[in-house]
Amino acid sequence: MSILGGALKEWSDRNRYSSFNSAKGFCYSLHYLAIARDRLLVPVEASIDPAGTCQLDCQWCGSYSFLSPRGSRYEKAHRMPSGHLLRLTDFLLSWGVVGFCLGGGGEPSLNPDCAATIHRIREYGQGREVAMISNGIYWGKDLIEALPLCRFVGISVDAASSLEYQRIKGGSRNVFYRVLDNISNLVSRLDGYCDVSFKFLVVPENTRSILDACILAKKIGVREFHARPAKVERKEAFFGRETVFNVPLIKDLFAACHDLEDEKFRVITSWHKFGENFKAKNDFSRCWASPLQIQTCADGGVYVCQDQRLEPRFLLGSHYPDPENILNFWGKEEHLRLLKETRPKEDCCHCTYGLYNEQVEATVVRDNMCIAFP
Repeated sequence: MSILGGALKEWSDRNRYSSFNSAKGFCYSLHYLAIARDRLLVPVEASIDPAGTCQLDCQWCGSYSFLSPRGSRYEKAHRMPSGHLLRLTDFLLSWGVVGFCLGGGGEPSLNPDCAATIHRIREYGQGREVAMISNGIYWGKDLIEALPLCRFVGISVDAASSLEYQRIKGGSRNVFYRVLDNISNLVSRLDGYCDVSFKFLVVPENTRSILDACILAKKIGVREFHARPAKVERKEAFFGRETVFNVPLIKDLFAACHDLEDEKFRVITSWHKFGENFKAKNDFSRCWASPLQIQTCADGGVYVCQDQRLEPRFLLGSHYPDPENILNFWGKEEHLRLLKETRPKEDCCHCTYGLYNEQVEATVVRDNMCIAFP
């Protein structure tokens, strides 16, 4: 599958330059060149996990293995201590990080410092952007007022009805309607800057609801419906059983979703990072692209990448209690060693930045595109 779409497109022509198009990686060519020469620049983005716990039980969640209280590898803390999220953010801003995403290893809204952090980043100016990925269950007044300042807010809904939501995600039947109310409330406050995305992670249990969920997303007024297959390889939640996607049905429903698009509502159905039958595809020799992002977790650790959170082998160092400690290990010998020794097919279940890694090898390491000649 081309990163620009194929016969069945992952996005319409008008939305070919969306955030989900991995051609975006070429925007980071200076980082690519530096990484290939063993020199790591300030990361473009900070992926920040303000909390390591969640109210739900989504068993295909990428953080399932370490979310409190089930797994849990979080032994130090389930939430960053009061004030630390702001101290970490201040350091990252001064260091030169441009993008900040609150989410990942738990539900960020469970950390009461999120609203103040969003304001801090936007007030800093100088092109700094912030985003949040949330389950949308608990948004207090201060957070609902801050969220429109985000470049995007993604809400993981993954269902089209309250019964389905409860069955595959947990929580009470009323939670689904609370999430929809919160999304509607947010949409009513927007001025066109923030993109709100209704997220639908496709698993066998919710496949037949894809189109109904897209119809619902359009009805409540979000900017975008984003559906993709879940990353299921090596997930403890599946107890080692083979997960089989009904790929023809999924793609038929994806196509029907695209028919709902108009100027105010876009549909992104992304699968270009997946191989055949939506399985993992790591077609590169080593880890190149992870330094585009710094992964900071609620346990106080900084890890090589978002796909290896809480894995002791991939711990770079600590951002707690002093975030400036990051400068002692970022881009240093041990960091570079981990990048060089990572074996994508053995160590990584499904690389978020797989296409970026392929781009580095093809365009910088091998120069297949003769980049000196526009």
